[in-house]
Amino acid sequence: MDPTALAFATALVSAMATQTWSDARAAVLAVWRRRKAEAETETVAADLDLAHERVLSAGETGHPETVEAVVDVWQGRVQELLLDHPELAADLREVLTTTLLPMLDKARADRARSIIMTGTSRDSSTFNQVAGDQHHHHG
Repeated sequence: MDPTALAFATALVSAMATQTWSDARAAVLAVWRRRKAEAETETVAADLDLAHERVLSAGETGHPETVEAVVDVWQGRVQELLLDHPELAADLREVLTTTLLPMLDKARADRARSIIMTGTSRDSSTFNQVAGDQHHHHG
């Protein structure tokens, strides 16, 4: 799974519970319109509205598993978009960093930013992976 899809879906669903949801919705639909047919974009708009309602309802009734299910659905949708149109990855990252993350409180933004990265170094090779602050661990 593309880490952009996970971070984007997490931030998107978190933004659904904010007062600025309409701005997030518009930014997401703008990316979708760049490569999809208008009829499909209308379907995505309706699906975003339904997801927004589910997230708000889950927040009111205390059902975090519903929110996680919505994240899973949108992670799949974003992954599918990236598979069909990998050139949209930069556009999605831009919407993520300039629109979605600034809408969120620190805890939700940090959650969306946290991406688990794994790597393996063999023999005497060395590599660095950086996603935020860099820390060196030798072992």
